Amino acid sequence: MLKFELYKIENKKKINFKYPRPTYFNGSIILIKLIYDNEFFCLGEINTYSGNLTEIIKNLNLIFSNIKNKNLYNRNVFTVLKKLKKIRNNFCFNSCIAGVSQAIVGIVSQIQKKNVSDLFLEKKILPKKKVNVYASGGMVFEGQEEILIKEAEYCKENNYFGFKFRPPYPKKFNHHNLRFRKPDYIDVKKFLKISEKIRYKVGNHFKLMVDLGCRLKNINEIKYFLDAQKELNFYFIEEPIPRKLYLYEKIKNFRLIAAGEHLFDLDNSRKWLKCNKIRYIQFDPNSLNLIDIFFLCKEIKTKDKIYIPHNWTTPINTSVGLNLLHVLDQEISLIEKNFYLSPFESLFINNAYKFTKGRFILGNKTGFDLDFNLKNFNKFNIKKINFN
Repeated sequence: MLKFELYKIENKKKINFKYPRPTYFNGSIILIKLIYDNEFFCLGEINTYSGNLTEIIKNLNLIFSNIKNKNLYNRNVFTVLKKLKKIRNNFCFNSCIAGVSQAIVGIVSQIQKKNVSDLFLEKKILPKKKVNVYASGGMVFEGQEEILIKEAEYCKENNYFGFKFRPPYPKKFNHHNLRFRKPDYIDVKKFLKISEKIRYKVGNHFKLMVDLGCRLKNINEIKYFLDAQKELNFYFIEEPIPRKLYLYEKIKNFRLIAAGEHLFDLDNSRKWLKCNKIRYIQFDPNSLNLIDIFFLCKEIKTKDKIYIPHNWTTPINTSVGLNLLHVLDQEISLIEKNFYLSPFESLFINNAYKFTKGRFILGNKTGFDLDFNLKNFNKFNIKKINFN
């Protein structure tokens, strides 16, 4: 009844970038395809940084052996997934659960002929016509700061909700995971001057966000930064210090902090939700089961927070994030969009959403409405593994 395919996909040719870019651009993405009754299918995405292929295969074997004989027509598979999380609770396993849950939700949505929001809420609601988008860009090396101004001006001219940028990286820019363990600390005064130039160019009303990537050294440095940045009017400041909750709880007199993309388990996520210094929570549906995100976000409304899906990789990540926003129907509906075109974009046929005039427009179809573009498979090295 249930078939399962795993795809590890990477570019045939490494790209020589002039600027720092997301590590996975020259790495790989990990996708799954779930097929039910040879009639329904849906793609899911596993966080590419969660573990190596051997770990992922081991985890998927355990998951598949527990769900392969389940009847998706009665949705009892969600109970099985919930029980499996008690067996293991680590980044790689939970990310595999997250990818599988995306695919299952997509298939159940198709079976019941309901869009994802109707499936979760068990009632029909009108789709949001537009979701606000801020561009997530601003990735440059030291000495390339003028690029930040050009990107910000482009986003303003093209009706984005806002523009998120980062402090310039040193030329020895680390791998995504390594740079959080050994962050490249920044010259705060120099970065504030760069930020002042950007603010001057785009004016006071265009929204600017800054992702500090855990690169401030300590509480004293963040206090200096927060005091100095007041006139810059940042919409939010993302991950200013290392991902240790007790450090965030020590921050005083500032609430416009965004964090949470690193979280992968329910209990730890609840602890971060309680932190009143964090206004914007950024759970990644490729790391945290989207069913858990849905229930966590119901708590968000009682804690005066806003959920912004972490959206950094493929159209699967985007479609799942947009559908979650539709379900939650928050006062502010906002998602990030990678400013830089992913080399994997051409892998997909996307009927799920459109991007126009700085906004995403979500369709009103069942599932997440994405498929592989088989014509472009020859551009990539693809390792496919079948689970039967």
